[in-house]
Amino acid sequence: MPRKKTSTVTLADVATRSGFSTSTVSRVFNDSEAVRPASRDRIMAAAHELGYRPNLSARALASGHTHMIGLVVVGNISHGAAELVAALEDEFRRRGYRMLLATVSPSSAKDMGVAIEQMRSSQIEALVAVLGSSATFVSALEAWGDGLVPTVLVCASDIGVSRASIRGFDQMSGIRSAVEHLHDQRIGAILHVTGDLRFDDASVRLSAFMAACHTYGIAATWTNSGGWSAQDGYDVGKKIAASELPRAIIAGNDTLAVGMMRALREKGLNAGTDYAIIGFDDNPISGFLDVTLTTIKQNYALMSDSIFNEVFSLVQGGEPTVAFLDTPLIVRESSVLGS
Repeated sequence: MPRKKTSTVTLADVATRSGFSTSTVSRVFNDSEAVRPASRDRIMAAAHELGYRPNLSARALASGHTHMIGLVVVGNISHGAAELVAALEDEFRRRGYRMLLATVSPSSAKDMGVAIEQMRSSQIEALVAVLGSSATFVSALEAWGDGLVPTVLVCASDIGVSRASIRGFDQMSGIRSAVEHLHDQRIGAILHVTGDLRFDDASVRLSAFMAACHTYGIAATWTNSGGWSAQDGYDVGKKIAASELPRAIIAGNDTLAVGMMRALREKGLNAGTDYAIIGFDDNPISGFLDVTLTTIKQNYALMSDSIFNEVFSLVQGGEPTVAFLDTPLIVRESSVLGS
């Protein structure tokens, strides 16, 4: 037997249930600060009990604000990007905003143009772009012209877009800390296994690695894994096991490191004993391996908070800024020889 349809719950119904006037309830759903917190909580509880959903389109027309944020991810939503997207979605939702998400290939200018046009037509109040690769997206962004909404670009380095704020992780300092940690153990040569060098993160980490090794007088070699997965790391690890084992390895991310550790373990070579290895990202699994993995941490919750605060500042008329968050080295068993 079909369920009987319930009538639409209105603002007046919430007012009756909560014991407040319709105008007070309306102020709550229009984010007015003129309502006491205790009253706001009672009204929101009543709305939840009744299953009330505000008419967002009407709210946007009335307030002049859509409370819609555009989020574009250029590249795959892998571990790092996935964590950041989840943190951003949670942060903006808690603050009363909705997100419109688009993912595009870094090599497709056409797809980027479509994503930009989608954002423009959706009346977003601000744009956040997580740039695995920045060059093509920045070119597409320029087509927005003078109507560009407040924009925060999340990228590996300051790419010099004057009309947008830049947020990112200080990958150079993280790599430098890793090289210093190995130098302190009198390691004179390090192999860097990069991620996919089509992505800015990989190229910035490689540049930072070469510069840090030069500073500490360490012999630096590198190889391109061509990807970011554990399988890519495993394939590189098999090649390493068939040649001369490096004393230390810095991997482009934790999953590459895990794959290499597996391949080397199959040859009887153990991290923290036969060689030192360091990853990047601080994947949640890295501290629970048989040999826990030293890594360079990127704090995505802190990044999402920084991005939201910058978006709010820009929407309120603030000037674009550039900021990079710390990437501390988390020392575990895999990089301490003899552990």
